[in-house]
Amino acid sequence: MSGHGSVNHVFVVSDCVIRFARDPKREDEFATEVWCLAQAAQCGVPSPEVVAYDQIDGASYLVHRFVPGASGDTRPTAALWRDLGRYARAVRGVSLHDAPAGLFGRFGRDPEAAWRAHLDYNDGQLREGDPLIWLGVYRAEQRQHVRDLIGELRSASFEFGLCHGDLAPRNLLVRPESESVLIDWGCATVAPVPHHDFVYLLDGTADDDGPPTADVDAFADGYGVRVADLMPTLEPMRVLAAIDVVRWAIDRRPDRVDELVSAARRRLSPLLGPT
Repeated sequence: MSGHGSVNHVFVVSDCVIRFARDPKREDEFATEVWCLAQAAQCGVPSPEVVAYDQIDGASYLVHRFVPGASGDTRPTAALWRDLGRYARAVRGVSLHDAPAGLFGRFGRDPEAAWRAHLDYNDGQLREGDPLIWLGVYRAEQRQHVRDLIGELRSASFEFGLCHGDLAPRNLLVRPESESVLIDWGCATVAPVPHHDFVYLLDGTADDDGPPTADVDAFADGYGVRVADLMPTLEPMRVLAAIDVVRWAIDRRPDRVDELVSAARRRLSPLLGPT
């Protein structure tokens, strides 16, 4: 059986699921997924069992046990959002000493030092001639405001931990009379917790605007936090994330620049004003 998945080709054969990337330019994420699945299971998060991870002719693949169940997309209830919040909290404190390189960004394995370097990099790009201005991501007169928001993040205190990075009901397999199973760690990263996952929830992917407020609140309830308490820090983080992903596309994926510029404009408009 085939036809599943948007990022990966997914085939179900007997009691196993076989996955490999649709996009040949996509970096190998399966080594990271294998590690994250093992850590999640140890934290009590229901997870599929990994059978194999390897490469054939340079193409990586991952095989894990098939888990019977319906996609959470078919019934995205408040209870499922609370499950996602509980799972996110469960994995935030896992030890990162043997974590794969794919969980860390371009600024190294020390999360605090990498975060400072991330802020420095984005602040340094806010200059005359910034390509994001002529791309229409933000206006020249908004540059100082963006710099001020980065300054707010410099003065904020964060904890760092493992984030799933794509928490949504579609990544839950719902089983009758049993806990839902969390899948697809391809977007996992080490980042400020719980803020990173909330930025994703509030802004969604390039193709959508995230879940309704009630679902975000249910996620927060499962996590054990209040969105209102996080919001003063989340707003500058959302601006930073929208801008940084366009810079990443310019450097690494020019084929995605138009898509991510459109998403950034949509996300930044209520935060900075129209471009």
